[in-house]
Amino acid sequence: MVELNGVPEKAVCNEVSSKMEDAVSLYRGSGDNNGPIRVLQVIGSMNGAGAESMIMNLYRSIDRSLVQFDFLVHTKEKCYFDDEIRDLGGKIYSIEKLDGFNIASYRRQCIQFFSEHPEYRVVHGHIGSSAAVYLAIAKKFGCHAIAHSHLASEGLSLHKIMWSVFSYPTRFIADHMFGCSLKAGLARFGKRAVASNKYTTFSNAIDLKRFSYSDDCRAAKRKELGLREGSMTFGTVGRIQEQKNPN
Repeated sequence: MVELNGVPEKAVCNEVSSKMEDAVSLYRGSGDNNGPIRVLQVIGSMNGAGAESMIMNLYRSIDRSLVQFDFLVHTKEKCYFDDEIRDLGGKIYSIEKLDGFNIASYRRQCIQFFSEHPEYRVVHGHIGSSAAVYLAIAKKFGCHAIAHSHLASEGLSLHKIMWSVFSYPTRFIADHMFGCSLKAGLARFGKRAVASNKYTTFSNAIDLKRFSYSDDCRAAKRKELGLREGSMTFGTVGRIQEQKNPN
């Protein structure tokens, strides 16, 4: 079961399916060819991290006869989810990563990509540092641009300052903005954007079955880790960083 904001899976799927059907009708009415709407997910790589896992949870659950996900990644290496994406009907494209010194070549790659792929009408951006570039170009090619914030704060550092400078224009470019929490939305887009009707807090959905309690799994894992029966054990899953609340 996938649960979003405490809403059961069936209710979530019904609501998503209804909105997808409305979107399909809208695009079909605009003269688009039959077939699913292909949404381009722009992300660094499709390895097993948080944003990537969130996308895959949604991807597995949606009606892919109506909406299909494709991926524009910023690596040429094979990633954890690549095989599953292709099995689900998705396509994977690659361009170079924006490093702050290659803005001109990065723009050229984005322009070339969207000029060669007019099938995309929706672009869902998960990379904050370069979103102002690729979303602006996507809009020039007629795409609906979505920016998604997955992080509340990284603290004060040179990297954070540079990230904020590159990311700042996104709030004026995106047609819609998502945040995995209100704090994440505020950190990326600011108070005015979050207060507008262009912003939505989009909580991460999870597959509850994967986390259901099991006596067998408990016993096997405790044996694997060499834990005595009856001893109290605390664990954490995730990077040991401030935003993961490890304390």
